[in-house]
Amino acid sequence: FRRVLFRSHYKKRWSVEEYHKALKTGCHVEQRYYQTSARLERVTGLHAVLALRLLQIRELARQQPERPAVDVAPKEWVETLAAIRKKTSAGMTIYQFVRYLGGLGGHLGRKRDGEPGWITLWRGVEKLLLILRGTTLARKRSG
Repeated sequence: FRRVLFRSHYKKRWSVEEYHKALKTGCHVEQRYYQTSARLERVTGLHAVLALRLLQIRELARQQPERPAVDVAPKEWVETLAAIRKKTSAGMTIYQFVRYLGGLGGHLGRKRDGEPGWITLWRGVEKLLLILRGTTLARKRSG
């Protein structure tokens, strides 16, 4: 019984490792310096949620590449990313979304490059969020 339990937990180890890699490598949680621990806790909590979401999106892109991106990612993210890539958001798959997000973060997308890594995906998310913030401000000023 213990062996079976150990194996089932051990299989989940890789998901936990990937989550920590996303949090540490992608979100750079360890490199953030704040004057108080409360600020660090708040930022780490926010980035923990974002790292988990990126992990889920990346895994779904591997497991269900044809799934519509709007089923998984925020609609505004999908539409904005499509506009940046000069594509239509209608019919964008989660696989395409991850590739476009990686491209925004610097991934070249050549055959031998493989899939975007955590640093590249994080850079893409940072740029996407900055673009979304800018478009929100532009809408407020024009309206």
